[in-house]
Amino acid sequence: MNPFKIGDKYRNRDGEYEVITLDASKMTIRYSDGRVVETTVQMQERIRRNMQLDENTPRPDEGSPRPRPKKRRPDKRGQNFEGLQSDDFQKGVAGTSWRSRGSLGGLLARKMSNTTSQEFQSYSIYRRAELHIAQPGHYHKSIRWREAKFVLKLDSERARYGFYIERSDEPIDHTWDWQRFIASLGGDKALQRSVSRAMTEIDLHWDVHFEGETLLVAQVRAADGGLRWEPADETDSETMSWSDFAARLSDLRLGSWCDLYLCKYMAKDDAIVAGVGLADEVRRIYEALLPLYQASVG
Repeated sequence: MNPFKIGDKYRNRDGEYEVITLDASKMTIRYSDGRVVETTVQMQERIRRNMQLDENTPRPDEGSPRPRPKKRRPDKRGQNFEGLQSDDFQKGVAGTSWRSRGSLGGLLARKMSNTTSQEFQSYSIYRRAELHIAQPGHYHKSIRWREAKFVLKLDSERARYGFYIERSDEPIDHTWDWQRFIASLGGDKALQRSVSRAMTEIDLHWDVHFEGETLLVAQVRAADGGLRWEPADETDSETMSWSDFAARLSDLRLGSWCDLYLCKYMAKDDAIVAGVGLADEVRRIYEALLPLYQASVG
């Protein structure tokens, strides 16, 4: 039985909110200051239980000595990052350090952990100018290609950052996040609205690659409540619904590996000028796409 009801008011650590929409696993809430947030039933119920435990925990008597709080080690991830340099935008990663946990990779993971109150870690990809940001319980280096993640990649001209998921060139089973991703993308109306809003407000688009990114098949943009499929060969574009898009991704070029991004680009010079502030821009995109990531990893 769902512990929440549409129209009722509840409270979490950010304040009082009203439930606007609700299904078995997801909900949309509106705080008293007008902010609207899409979240999960599981997360909000866990927060309520923890708050009740806090309230029911006996307080020490005034005269009794108070237990010393445990010292929390400061989170120093990313403390060495001072901005990207021109040499970071190259083929390969020789001589660079921006992917490390002491640099940009760690800073992005720390910012996501602090912003979402969930633990995120950074993972650098061997010999590639690429790093992944993911929850450690949903990322395993031995099978990372089966799992959804946030990505930041550099090439000689630009930075690309956003959501990233892969489809095998062989039949896939339930151990691949792709299955959950396709089902959610095609059938979850709340998720579709959330992703569509992010695409429109932040100017994001999908990149559909096959054959290990050597072949860009299409870019897909938001269009009048749906999507517009723009083939890379510059043939006529096509407007489609979210369910049609999910079906297209699921069935297109079976037997070919698919690399799929929902991303944004930043030119090399702009990324260098952004300095340390680049981390906030990238984190902003990750946070906007958090519902898509959560739906994909389950």
